[in-house]
Amino acid sequence: MNYAKWVVLYAIRSLPQQRATTHTKSLPIIGRYLDLLCDLLLVRRLQPWARQSSKRLVKAPKVYVRDSGLVHALLGLATQGDLLSHTVAGGSWEGWVIENLLACAPPTTQFSYYRT
Repeated sequence: MNYAKWVVLYAIRSLPQQRATTHTKSLPIIGRYLDLLCDLLLVRRLQPWARQSSKRLVKAPKVYVRDSGLVHALLGLATQGDLLSHTVAGGSWEGWVIENLLACAPPTTQFSYYRT
């Protein structure tokens, strides 16, 4: 798999929903790539929390890379200063925290995010 596509998919996580819908032809392709990355356990797709399942369909899932070190390596972030000055720092930290919390949770736990 082309590493540039991997980095682009990670960057898509930060796109607003409105921007993504303007490129309707590329959305199915992006969805297939995300499905593949989820199947390979490289990416985690977190569904929004909602009391009613109908409301859950309106909100978009959040996508987190499961290995933040891989993202840092692909982006060439060698030092802590490089990471902190890059725009990926917040998403990388968030993904790392989520993976560690989910690793401590019981296997039968259902995960979702609350708001944005």
